[in-house]
Amino acid sequence: MRKRLLLVVLSITSLGVLAPARASDLSEIKDTQKKILERLDSQDKVLKEIQTKLQQMPATVGRPQIDPNKVYQIALGNSPIRGPKNAPVTLVEFSDFQ
Repeated sequence: MRKRLLLVVLSITSLGVLAPARASDLSEIKDTQKKILERLDSQDKVLKEIQTKLQQMPATVGRPQIDPNKVYQIALGNSPIRGPKNAPVTLVEFSDFQ
């Protein structure tokens, strides 16, 4: 157990000796961190504004309810028709040949 601990301590210290952190590197990291935190704060502010607007919207706004009994009149124009013109139900097919 002591050998493992000694090995870990030696590896950590050797890393510190081989790659010492320079002050300019640390200041660059701190500046980048500050920019990231500022951006996160601005995104949090926008998210809170969106949540507030959503809460203020009336509850009735949404998708319209579908009436299953509604009859939709579709103008057929000069489209090809199969069957009687006065049929109670007409199926209309649209296709794109591309």
